[in-house]
Amino acid sequence: MEGARIATETDVHVIAEMAQRCRSETARQRRGIMLLLTGQTSDRSPEAVLEEIRSPEHLVLVGTYDEVPVGFAVARLESLHDGSRLARLHEIYVEPDARGVGVGGALMLGVLRWAAEQDCVGIDARVLPGDREAKNFFERHGLTAREIVVHREVPSFEELRILWPDEHDGPS
Repeated sequence: MEGARIATETDVHVIAEMAQRCRSETARQRRGIMLLLTGQTSDRSPEAVLEEIRSPEHLVLVGTYDEVPVGFAVARLESLHDGSRLARLHEIYVEPDARGVGVGGALMLGVLRWAAEQDCVGIDARVLPGDREAKNFFERHGLTAREIVVHREVPSFEELRILWPDEHDGPS
């Protein structure tokens, strides 16, 4: 049976190991490297996970199937300019062999409950472009896009000259 529970100090190493697998998957996705390089995903070393478990500003959940840890979620409270709070879902991950059986849903429900208990005005989560599975997952749980970040890699000066040979040498 699937479920989710609050992480304890005994879960630190299993969460850190799953986080490494999550980062590997992220790196292989379109624009995943940029997400990792910009620090929009947090350090999930055992020490960092332990800090998050102990922090009143964080929620760390373990997703289970038949009591075996197969996923995790990490959310953090953020204060908004008007004094209200937002729950930011930094990471939610379920091992590939355990996907599609409800573990992700149990984790998401746990995050939603926590956000409600914390009087949050909303929950934010990131989805990489082309990750239809993640987008659909979040939409099934009521999350919709409220912002789109666009990006372009900057070509070298020589590549720019090839692309636009008639342009001047730069801004004046």
